[in-house]
Amino acid sequence: MDGRILLGIGIGMVLTCILLRPLLGRKPSAAEIEARARSMGMIYEQEVRALPEEDGEGKKSK
Repeated sequence: MDGRILLGIGIGMVLTCILLRPLLGRKPSAAEIEARARSMGMIYEQEVRALPEEDGEGKKSK
């Protein structure tokens, strides 16, 4: 292969790494993680209200 081709590929790889580094190294905040999880259906335990089941006679089952 011609040396100019390898040099061009190498320069392209270096530039790509420099340009993508800020995007790939960023960690999402806790609020962003919670927002994504909620959009996927996450709920907190405190948001769920457990009600006892009743049988056909209106009595609570054990």
